[in-house]
Amino acid sequence: TGAKIIPVAVYQRSKLHHAIVRPPLNSARQGNLREDVARISQDITRSFEELILLEPEQWHLMSPNWPSDHEAVKKHYGKS
Repeated sequence: TGAKIIPVAVYQRSKLHHAIVRPPLNSARQGNLREDVARISQDITRSFEELILLEPEQWHLMSPNWPSDHEAVKKHYGKS
């Protein structure tokens, strides 16, 4: 779509919040769609790895990610 992908993280420090905004990632099409998706996905992952390493204890997922998470949600809400 041409939308900018801007990696951002917000950390709590004492009673304040501190934001880090990274430069936009290069999401321009370079040819093969599969290769572009793989390259952009890797760039996003690498950027988040760097941000997570700054304060790993402050990171968590907002939605289930692992198979065991899905099972726990089903059990909690009584869904099968």
